[in-house]
Amino acid sequence: PRGLNHFYSLYTNGLSHKDWLVLKKDVTETERPSGGRIVTDEDIQNEREAGMSEALIRQEFYCDFIASGDSMLYSMDAVTQAMDREPAQQHINMPLIMGVDVARYGDDKTVFAFRRGTDMKSLPCMTFDGLSVDQVVDRIQGVARRFNVDMVYIDETGVGAGVADYCKRLQTPSRGINFASKPLDGMKYKNKRSEMHGLLAEFLKEEPDVAIEKNKSFAAEVAAIEYHYDSNSRIQLEDKQALKKKIKVSTDVTDAYALTFAFPVPPRGARVNRVTQVTSDWE
Repeated sequence: PRGLNHFYSLYTNGLSHKDWLVLKKDVTETERPSGGRIVTDEDIQNEREAGMSEALIRQEFYCDFIASGDSMLYSMDAVTQAMDREPAQQHINMPLIMGVDVARYGDDKTVFAFRRGTDMKSLPCMTFDGLSVDQVVDRIQGVARRFNVDMVYIDETGVGAGVADYCKRLQTPSRGINFASKPLDGMKYKNKRSEMHGLLAEFLKEEPDVAIEKNKSFAAEVAAIEYHYDSNSRIQLEDKQALKKKIKVSTDVTDAYALTFAFPVPPRGARVNRVTQVTSDWE
């Protein structure tokens, strides 16, 4: 097992299908014909002492689907715990941030994701199919007005550039984000995409009260996102198109949530006059 990915979906679907035989046996349940475990506790300890991480041990020897491997950016333990958690009471001044991943072509989807402080659950993400640039902008405008969104970060890669420009002309409190642009922390991350996902992964793992909606697409996507270090020891994510080939879907939901970490947004009482005025007009 390597996370809640396509193989996990096959496994869970097989459990409920009468025509499938599904067995999952870890090292404590597999024995040699002559008796005795095939992989012993001593074998596992030898691997541990040789440098194998606890997460990889859980995957390799105990068939743990939610254990995160060494190259996985997201901790599946942290993700599942955040999905099971209820949102903590947030201060009224916490900004509501909206991330928009714009569909590029084919079966990609346009996704709106929301975050207010550690609450990523009270307002579930919204998914749209087959929208034109004008239709995406119209929906951004409507949702931003309805929920009094403080800042909208839009993936401006490809057709998203037109959406970002249109929203700017309409004075929407928004900003286009190029995933290949320079990150704030250029010593740690290769590009903006790596930084946003890295911040989201750290947020889910380190914030004790973060809560996120139970979204199957999100769980499958984060389980597949891997990283490596470039020649300057900076974190770099696996290419998005390579990821799509691997998990058969685009990481649209995760990208939308990651966009809410593009730049810090000040509390509502400290917003600049332009954004305050726009919000006042909406109200």
